[in-house]
Amino acid sequence: MAVGISKLTGLQYETTEEAFRVRDPQTQKDVILGADAVFTLVAHMLRKGGVRAGEFKRARIKAVVETINVLCAVSRPTLAEEIQKFAQTRLEVLP
Repeated sequence: MAVGISKLTGLQYETTEEAFRVRDPQTQKDVILGADAVFTLVAHMLRKGGVRAGEFKRARIKAVVETINVLCAVSRPTLAEEIQKFAQTRLEVLP
């Protein structure tokens, strides 16, 4: 369920920044979401997905958010890592 919500919404946990991100469909830019916005988004998707009222509890929503945090985590390289990769793959050592 968590992975499905992530795929449908584009919600991912960015490990480098320790924040949830989602792509804004109108601007096509990544947006960082606060905890309340993530909770609201997941709750909306669970309602939309037809989760029964008896199962729709705060603990259930929190568990889905935590699962997204683990299973849908991405890590973007830092600038230093990008420079190091460029140097290793693109630059040539001269004798």
